Amino acid sequence: MKLFPGLEKFREMTPEAKKEFSQTATAFIVLLAATIFGIYNFILLNRASDDKALGDISIPLVQQPSKSKTDIEGLEEKYNVYLMSRNFSGQLVMLAEAVGRYPIANASAMFAEQAVTEYEVPDVVPVITIKALVLLEGLGVATLDIEGERPGQIVRKGYVFGGGKGKITGIDAGGVSWKWLNTQNRTNL
Repeated sequence: MKLFPGLEKFREMTPEAKKEFSQTATAFIVLLAATIFGIYNFILLNRASDDKALGDISIPLVQQPSKSKTDIEGLEEKYNVYLMSRNFSGQLVMLAEAVGRYPIANASAMFAEQAVTEYEVPDVVPVITIKALVLLEGLGVATLDIEGERPGQIVRKGYVFGGGKGKITGIDAGGVSWKWLNTQNRTNL
């Protein structure tokens, strides 16, 4: 009697058929093992509620405080001092102010010496960009973008800008001449 009668057919198969058969058998064995493993885990999960390893957590015992921590007389004395400082601190402040002393350092007097009343900001020469320039019969008109002013200003000779710090002194075919705080400047095309 032969143990595996289909083994004779396996020997007669072509190499491609043997390869396909072995891949199918391997896939079947892997899926069978995964199924058995899944069922085993399912059984363990259902039995987990009965497991004593996951039982009740024991609560640690709380130690009784020592005699020094429960000293009521010490607490009562500290509480009385706290109440007196809270209730009478306003009276102490009023008495100190009446005498001319400050219970807390006078911060305004301390910082008044260190405070700087005013900072002087240096004047920066603005950047002027020429957008357009027109010359007719000796008169020049230009459209300028002056930093700190509204863009597209139409200006002539004598135009004042920058809060009176700057003035247009001349417009010619090469560009615009201007003064800033009595310093002559020129912007070329």
